[in-house]
Amino acid sequence: MREWRGKQKAIFFRGLSVLLNSGVHIIQALDSLAQQSIDEAARRTVEGISTRISSGFPLHKAMQAERVFSALEVGLVRVGERSGSLHSILQRLADATEAQDGLRRKLAAALVYPARPATSTLWAL
Repeated sequence: MREWRGKQKAIFFRGLSVLLNSGVHIIQALDSLAQQSIDEAARRTVEGISTRISSGFPLHKAMQAERVFSALEVGLVRVGERSGSLHSILQRLADATEAQDGLRRKLAAALVYPARPATSTLWAL
């Protein structure tokens, strides 16, 4: 499984949600996201999803084939496709991914904090 940082996934989910909600066709939306991607690996992943969709795959199968997204994310996209609420599912995935990434950053900062050299205030008196 190739890993995307939480921020990359959130940008992908939110961007795709906004474009689909605006009425942009899914292939055009994915191509737009690929062009805007800074990371080369992420660009190739989005292009791979677009290629698979052009070949007739549903979005959830195209995402699953790229092996970047979790089974939960793929399953939620599948539900969104079937229920007709894909853009709202993608928006919620973006929200959840951002929240999870923020929590991960706070936890990492909390774990690093005790490792910093302690300055003693006793000598300052």
